[in-house]
Amino acid sequence: MTHPLTSLRAALGLSQPEYARLVARTHDELGLGRMAARREKVSRWESGRIAPEFTAQLAMAHLHGVAAWEVRRLGWPFWAHLATRDAALLEQPHTDEGAVTVLAGTALPPEETPARAPAPVLSGAALTGQLRGALERLRLNRAVEAAPGADLGALTGRVAGIEARTGALEGHENATGLSPAVLYAAAHAEHRLVVSLLTRAGHPGAPASDPSSAHLSSAHPSVRRLFALAARTSLLCGWFSLALGEDARAERHGLAAVRAAAAAGEPALAARAMSQLTLHQLVAGAAEGAVTLIRAARAAGPRSPAAEATLHCFDATATAQLGHASAAEAALDHAGQCMADAPADPSLDPGIHQRLSITRGGVLWYLGRPRGAAPYFRAFADTLLLPQDTAHHPHTALFLLYAVDTHLALGELDVAAALAHRALDLTGVLAPGLARGYRDKLTVHRHEPLIAHALDHLNDSAAS
Repeated sequence: MTHPLTSLRAALGLSQPEYARLVARTHDELGLGRMAARREKVSRWESGRIAPEFTAQLAMAHLHGVAAWEVRRLGWPFWAHLATRDAALLEQPHTDEGAVTVLAGTALPPEETPARAPAPVLSGAALTGQLRGALERLRLNRAVEAAPGADLGALTGRVAGIEARTGALEGHENATGLSPAVLYAAAHAEHRLVVSLLTRAGHPGAPASDPSSAHLSSAHPSVRRLFALAARTSLLCGWFSLALGEDARAERHGLAAVRAAAAAGEPALAARAMSQLTLHQLVAGAAEGAVTLIRAARAAGPRSPAAEATLHCFDATATAQLGHASAAEAALDHAGQCMADAPADPSLDPGIHQRLSITRGGVLWYLGRPRGAAPYFRAFADTLLLPQDTAHHPHTALFLLYAVDTHLALGELDVAAALAHRALDLTGVLAPGLARGYRDKLTVHRHEPLIAHALDHLNDSAAS
């Protein structure tokens, strides 16, 4: 039987020497002292011959999003099983059954899934392998003509209802007056329903007595319809998770959406899911993973002008994170050209020009030019003060966090404090993940009265 640590390491796409170095670096960063980065240690841990030192376990637990108290409670290697669900799901084959299994993992109650993690679940070779499998599955499903067959009978009305509610929720993706927490709860409820229907529509776990459990495949038009709906609800859950600062949960929903879209044979949905995963990688600072996802999204198939402009924006951010200024500027020019070429296209949402402006600020920030970035973020913040602006982007608080970081770097503490207050005014209360991000940025300046007041506002909001 595979040792749980082997699965965890494989999920990160790391060799034993690479994993040893990562654990040693994390051990040092956590203040646990220096640790030798030796491949032999990892080999012995995975063979079960020896148990890691307790502090090494704490470093590994931090990497995989397991709380220190769970390490103490369960001991080695049992605490590692808390983090292996993702590793097991990522090893599922790119089949209909594999897609449903992955989707089922994201349909669990939110309290049973990790909200945050110190790094993306997928990176390196593991990410490339997953995308290659999804693209191949997408190619095969597009080539297979949908088989004739009866519809889902009594389930048809339920599916139509979910599609209508999902469409309504998609209307909140770019502008909303509702909190991301409310939107995530609604999207996740629809997602659970879709996964339940998919299981009944032919997953091997469906009870034989159920007349709708005919073990259908994605060649059946009704099953394709369900997989497409599963991809849409997964995307909504991932989108609103990002707005809540719940990066780990967002990534899992994005991975499930890629699987579902591939099973449905829907290239546009697959590209959209890969694009959303790109945003997650960029927020995590994983530029190489973002570049891999951008290439896969472009390989998935044709895209709308809005989707192409978004990919160029992501490309600009990734290349800026890698320090390539000229490539980032070229990508921004391509994004602007996409919008100029199709100004009347209905797929271009009203906020895409604002997104391009924010991206320009982010590119300059990553290139180490906060003074150049500040006007773009300031212009964005100014639009939030307009009296007619009743609806805002669900990621507004996330965008403002970058603006806070920029003004702190310039020593403009009053502006940074005002932006933190503005984020709270817009959301009512910041989700724990985002609130932690604001505190991390502001706390180093807490001796300044304006910053201390902003931190008090954050704490009061969390307590109310």
